[in-house]
Amino acid sequence: MLGTWRRRAAAVPLAMLALGAGGLAVPAAAQAAEEAPVTLKPYRTTTYVQNRAGALFDVPGGLTAGMRDPAGTARLTRSYMIYSLSGLRDRKVLGATLRLRQNSAADCVPRPVELGMTQDTVGYSWNTQPTWIRSFGTQSSGAGGGAACPAGDLSFDVTGAVQDVLGKTYGSDYTLPLGIRVPAESETDPKSGKLFGPAPELVLTLDPASAPVPQIPGVPKALRVSSGPYAGFQFCFNKNGSSAGPVTTTAASSTTLGATPDSTGSVSSATFRIRNVAGVEVYSQHGRLQNGQFLSWVSPGQLPAGRYSLQVGSSAGWTPSCELVVTQ
Repeated sequence: MLGTWRRRAAAVPLAMLALGAGGLAVPAAAQAAEEAPVTLKPYRTTTYVQNRAGALFDVPGGLTAGMRDPAGTARLTRSYMIYSLSGLRDRKVLGATLRLRQNSAADCVPRPVELGMTQDTVGYSWNTQPTWIRSFGTQSSGAGGGAACPAGDLSFDVTGAVQDVLGKTYGSDYTLPLGIRVPAESETDPKSGKLFGPAPELVLTLDPASAPVPQIPGVPKALRVSSGPYAGFQFCFNKNGSSAGPVTTTAASSTTLGATPDSTGSVSSATFRIRNVAGVEVYSQHGRLQNGQFLSWVSPGQLPAGRYSLQVGSSAGWTPSCELVVTQ
C-alpha cells in the first residue's frame, strides 16, 4: 500500500529579465529592432512526495520527479510550477521554451521525464493532484548521472500553451501552471528519479511589432472604427499602444471614426485623416467631442474598396498609422 502523500511548497520570486520594473514592458523607443528573449521564472513551485517513513522528504535547491531514494527509503515525487504571463497580455508570442536543468539522475542511462500543463496547484493535496490539461511530451536524459554525463538542460516547446493563456483559452488570470513527472510506465522504477534546478526558466520570443508604443501627451488615443450603428468598435491599437491589426468596414457603410482624449485631458480638438496606398490624403475631418470622445463620420460611398492608412491627431502630433481595409 502506498503511504501518506505530503507536499513541499517553496516561494520563488518572479523574474522578468527582459521587462522593466514592476513587470511592465520596456517602451519601444528603448528596444532594439530585434528584441532579446524574455525569461520568466516561476513565482511558486511545489513538490509532492509519497512518504512511507513518516518524515518529509526534502531535497534543498531542487525539484524532483520519479523515485528518489534518500537514506534507503524510496519515495515517489512529482513537481509543479506556476508562471505569471500578466506582463505580456498585450504582446504577441512567437515562441516559448521551458528550459529544465537536470542536475542529478541515478546513472547515465537516458530515462524519460514528462512536462505537462496542469490546473493551478492551489488547494490540492497529493490525493487530489492537479489534472493534466495537455502534455508536451517526454525527454530522455541521463544528465547528472555521473562524471561521464554532467548536468544539462532539457527543452520543451510550450508555445501553444503560452499563446492560449494569453488568448484567455483557460481563463483570464494569465497564469501558466506546469508539471514534471516520470511517465506512468516508468515512474516506479527505482532508478527513475531525477533532480532538477529549483526554478526552471520559461524563455519567450516576442514579435517586435507588438512592442508597446509610448503615448505622446496631447495626442488623442484609442483610435477606433465602427462599420455601422450596431457593429461596435474595432480598436486600432492594444492597451499598450501596439498594433491590434487592420480594422475593416464596407464601402456602402456609414463608418464612424472614434478616439479618446489623452490622459492629461489637455486635448480639446482632434482631426481624423485617411490616406490611400499612394500616400494621398482622401479624407480629413475635425472630430466632434461628444460624450467624452471624438467622433467623425465617413459617408457611404466616400471611400472606394481598398486599403487605407488612418490616423487621428492634434496640434501635439499624430498617432501611428492604422490600416483600414474597405471592402465592397
